[in-house]
Amino acid sequence: MNETQQKILHAARELIAEGAPSGPTVRAVAARAGVGASTLRYYYPTQQALFEAISEAAFDSHAIREHMRDNAIPARQRLADCLSRHLPPVPAGPPARQFWTMAINGLTAAEKEMTSRKYAESMTAQAREEVAAWLELLDGEGALRESPTRHHVHFLWAVVDGLLIGRIAAEGHLSEEEERAVIEQAVAAVLK
Repeated sequence: MNETQQKILHAARELIAEGAPSGPTVRAVAARAGVGASTLRYYYPTQQALFEAISEAAFDSHAIREHMRDNAIPARQRLADCLSRHLPPVPAGPPARQFWTMAINGLTAAEKEMTSRKYAESMTAQAREEVAAWLELLDGEGALRESPTRHHVHFLWAVVDGLLIGRIAAEGHLSEEEERAVIEQAVAAVLK
């Protein structure tokens, strides 16, 4: 990723965290990044492509995929590690809390806030696709109790969603050790 792409993604994340009423529009992101709209469109031809790039950068998906392929690490640990990476850093703090609150709010946004909703849907879809790919990989290694199903993906992602909401709420949330124990229980339910 070059410097211009990094500036564009940083600007988009800032606008999302600030709760820009129209979401990260091309015009707003380009202005914040100090680039022209045509430059932004060169790198991200559609708003969906921009949302997917933001999600990819937020989760550092490349590092996660490499970790999942490391057979020297037990399957349960790899899956638990990768699921844990989808949680914001502890302590969540106001910027991280704003980012995740926006994403969750985006899932229930009114039609006039479709930009935020599309971003949130993109993040969720990408995360579920990642989990499905991880399960396929682990199935190929013979680590799954049964072949991966949509149920496995939804179950594991529901656990992460619940922990995420707990972190955002901040009051009475679980410790990192307790969160890890919950994730490990979920992983044990789908892996041998």
